[in-house]
Amino acid sequence: MAFVSLLAVAAVCSCDKDKDKDNNNNSKSGFIQNNAIEINLENGGRYSEKVDTVKLTIYSEELHRSVALVSVPYGNGKFTLKLPTSVDAKYLKDFHFEYADEARKGLTISDSKVQESNVSLLAYKAGSEVGALRYGVEDWDKAENWDRDVYLTYVDRDVSITGSYTGIDSGKEVKGAKYSYSYSVNMKKGWNLRYEEGKVKAENLYEITITTQIPAEAKWYLYLRN
Repeated sequence: MAFVSLLAVAAVCSCDKDKDKDNNNNSKSGFIQNNAIEINLENGGRYSEKVDTVKLTIYSEELHRSVALVSVPYGNGKFTLKLPTSVDAKYLKDFHFEYADEARKGLTISDSKVQESNVSLLAYKAGSEVGALRYGVEDWDKAENWDRDVYLTYVDRDVSITGSYTGIDSGKEVKGAKYSYSYSVNMKKGWNLRYEEGKVKAENLYEITITTQIPAEAKWYLYLRN
C-alpha cells in the first residue's frame, strides 16, 4: 500500500497503560525521551551473530541513495538510539496524503507548510545491510491486519492533523476500492512517533487510522533478509 511511507520502529514496553499519552512525553521504553529511544528487540539476542550495527537512515534525492544519520552497535538487541537534534531541510518533503484532493477537503491541518522526513532503521553486518527493524503491535508473519505499525518521523514545525476523508482507487488491481482515512495527529517540531492501523472492513472497503496515541503493546521486531 502506497500510504505506508515510513518504516516502522518497534519496542518492548512494560508500562502502565494509563500513561499511554502523547508519545513525546511518554516514559515507556521504546518512546522518545530526551531526544532518544531505548530499543529492546523482541528476541534480540537471537540475532547477535548476524547483526553488528543498526543505522537510522534517510533517503537523499541529491545522492539517489540513503545516508546514515545515526549508527549504533547492535549488541544483544538492546540499545539506545540518540536522535539528531535536527534534520537538514534537503531531506524533508511536504507531508504526504493519499488522495490529496479529498484530504484537503476533509482534514484540518494547523500548519500546511509542515515538512517531514522518511526514515528507516536498518540492520548491518560487516558493512552490508542484512535487515530492518520495525515497531509494531503484532509480528508481520502473524498479522491479521495489513498495517499495525508505529512510524518514526521528523517534522520541521508543530502540527496537528484531524478529520477524515475517503478516496476511491482508480488503479487496475483494486479499481473502485474505497480507502477511508481518519487522522488524530499532534506532533511537535522534532522527532515523533505515529501509529497507523489498516483494516479490511468489507469487500473493497478499507479503513486506515492514523494517530499519535501509541499502543502499549507495541514491540520492536527485526526482519532479516533471506
